[in-house]
Amino acid sequence: MTEGHYLTLAQSIVSIAENFESDRTTIVASQSIQRSKDMLW
Repeated sequence: MTEGHYLTLAQSIVSIAENFESDRTTIVASQSIQRSKDMLW
């Protein structure tokens, strides 16, 4: 998975969080992004 793919994934997660406009969704998205970072790096 390249950096470009990671950025696209992160943007998708953030977009989903913004669409729901929910603090809980944003927290879940942040955790998902952090987990993705941990796996990639």
